Amino acid sequence: MTYDEFSEKLSAYKDTVLRIAFAYCRNMSDAQDISQDVFLKLYTKAPDFSDSHQEKAWIIRVTINMCKNLLKLHFYSRREDLEENIPDKPQFRESELDLLQAVFKLPDKYRLVIHLYYYEDYSVSEISIATGRKISTVQTQLDRARRMLKKILVKENPYETTVQTNI
Repeated sequence: MTYDEFSEKLSAYKDTVLRIAFAYCRNMSDAQDISQDVFLKLYTKAPDFSDSHQEKAWIIRVTINMCKNLLKLHFYSRREDLEENIPDKPQFRESELDLLQAVFKLPDKYRLVIHLYYYEDYSVSEISIATGRKISTVQTQLDRARRMLKKILVKENPYETTVQTNI
């Protein structure tokens, strides 16, 4: 892979990789480390892809696997995240912060499908390919995640009669 090809791929996928890693780890420093590792792996070990969809699915799969590997580490289970961990970055609008905090309260498998579906605009079939899950599993997880989000948002805003979400 030439430097120009790598630069092109870095520009195309850097935000997606960072957002997925952040959604999974809930920590910007860890997400940045994982992003660097993903692109290092892309530069050194990426197979030849027949199209950009395969390449993007591979990058997402590598990102998810690296996040899971980080979360499995012994030291990671013994540390505590800070509440102020939501970034003040342009990729998250101010109006979405309450919803984003609710999404962070979901279990990993639900948080990932919500993120890919709503924040990255993936279809259910694309999420299925990227995560290695069946389409019906992804649909079920999306449905359960929406219900959990609704409960979280209603619980946090008990005085509002309806919770307005884009979900």
